[in-house]
Amino acid sequence: MLRGLPAPLIGLLTGSVVLIHITAVFVLLVLPPALLKLLVPHPPLRRRCSLAMNKAGYIWGRNLYWIIRVLHSPRWRIEGVSEVVPGRSYFLICNHQSWADIIVLAAIMQDRIPFFRFFIKYELLWVPIIGFACWAMDCPFMKRHSKAAIARNPQLALEDIQTTRESCRKLREIPVTMVDFVEGTRFSPKKQAAQGAEFTNLLRPKSGGAALVLNSMGDQLHGLLDMTIVYPQGAPSDFWQFLCGRLDPLHVDIRQRPIPPELCSGDYLHDTEYRSRFQAWLNGLWIEKDVLISRIHARDRG
Repeated sequence: MLRGLPAPLIGLLTGSVVLIHITAVFVLLVLPPALLKLLVPHPPLRRRCSLAMNKAGYIWGRNLYWIIRVLHSPRWRIEGVSEVVPGRSYFLICNHQSWADIIVLAAIMQDRIPFFRFFIKYELLWVPIIGFACWAMDCPFMKRHSKAAIARNPQLALEDIQTTRESCRKLREIPVTMVDFVEGTRFSPKKQAAQGAEFTNLLRPKSGGAALVLNSMGDQLHGLLDMTIVYPQGAPSDFWQFLCGRLDPLHVDIRQRPIPPELCSGDYLHDTEYRSRFQAWLNGLWIEKDVLISRIHARDRG
């Protein structure tokens, strides 16, 4: 619809629509159940509030998809989403290049899977609207202490573990999709060089958070969704680029995989044999993902 207009005008018009949409969804659909959940800590009511916020998430994702489709007429190639079974709980892992990955995930999955929860940096808890909404949806807030701080106080290493377990415990009562960007940070050539990573298109995966999710919720999860996002012309670096239509073209591949039952129970922190098996499994998935991304880039260039 807006294709052909100057990029700043596209960004201004899209930004206005997105702002109105986010405000309406938050005020009308998220805030009421979130306040009830805060003020009335009654378990059955909290569960109904969580389900209501799931539905709000579906509406947010569906509307976002149509805003992007109508205003930007994007060229998106999506493969594998038809394999997903609605109403089941999933664990979703994905490569991470831009904050826009969350926009892509919400727009593509819409109401195909239960609304997702992320591992959130603790500092975001204090961001207006975003922090409160993430708290109300029981997202795990991770403090991510530095290695130096943990060396001084080893007890800090257990804080995020307890936080994740508690959040997962609360989410066992409703269908949910736990999302983990297992690289732990957004990809960049500079970070890749610093790691000396063996991958062409990815950073090394971090398996601690994934192990915690499977240990806490493995019997609830229907499967693993292995999502790969590729921006052939480079990932958008800021929100303004998204508003101007910078999510075009886009390739997304979603593969449903079984979760090995033997990886759903184990002591990742203290059992070195279990930790090695878990890391080998996740590294194997990352090797396949790296090959897939290279193949998509080659196909796009061809």
